Amino acid sequence: MNKYEMFFKVQNDYQPSPYVEVVKRLDPGMYKATYDDMTDSVTFKVMESNHDDLVDLPGTEYDAVVSDVDLFLRPETEAKFKEMGFIHKFNILLHGPPGTGKTCLVNRVAQKLIAANAIVLFNPQPYALQKTYEILDAIQPDTRILVIFEEMDEHVRREETALLHVLDGEVQKKNAMYIATTNYIEKIPARVRRPGRFSSVIKVGFPNAKARAHYLSTKLKDKTMIASIVE
Repeated sequence: MNKYEMFFKVQNDYQPSPYVEVVKRLDPGMYKATYDDMTDSVTFKVMESNHDDLVDLPGTEYDAVVSDVDLFLRPETEAKFKEMGFIHKFNILLHGPPGTGKTCLVNRVAQKLIAANAIVLFNPQPYALQKTYEILDAIQPDTRILVIFEEMDEHVRREETALLHVLDGEVQKKNAMYIATTNYIEKIPARVRRPGRFSSVIKVGFPNAKARAHYLSTKLKDKTMIASIVE
C-alpha cells in the first residue's frame, strides 16, 4: 500500500455527524485542507459554494481572468513551460474595493476548473499546502490544482516567508494555479506582487451598466423594472 493512502482522508460535514472516509484519490471539487501535525496527515473537508447561481457578467474582469485560465488549461501551454524549463503554474492577484464581486468571480473560476477535473483548495495555510502537495505528488501527480487565497494581505502579514516558498520557492507545484484576492493592495509589498510571483494583477471594479442589466435579467421576473434599477 502507498504510504500516503492511510492519511488520504476526506471529511463531509453535511451529514448528522462528520464522516471521514479514507480514499485513494481526490475527486474534482473544492476542499479545505487541514494538516494535523500529531498524525502527520491532511484531512480534505468537502466544501460547497455559498453563492446562488453564479452569473458570467459580460465586459467585466471575469473575461480577463478566464482568458488566463483557458491559457493555463491548454496542453500546449504546459508543453511550452516544460520545453523552456519552467514549472507549469499561473498566479493571479485580484484587488479592488469591498463588494465588487471578487469572491463571486473566484467561485465562478473555481467551477470552471472543477469542470476541467481540477482540485480546488480554499484558503490553505502554507504548511498544510506543503504536505498536501507531497501527498498529491505521490498519488495523482498530474491533477490540476487551483489554490484560492482570500484576503491575501492577511496571509502575507501572518506567514509571508512560507507563502513565498509556495508561490515561487521550494514548495512549488506543477499544474497549479493560484488566485489571491485583497481589498487592500497597498498592504501587499511590491516584493510579493511582483511579476514572476503574480503573472497577472487585475483590478476588479464595480460592474458597469451592461453587466448590471445582464445580472438583473437573470434574477428578476419583471423585466420592466430592470432599466430603472440599473440607472
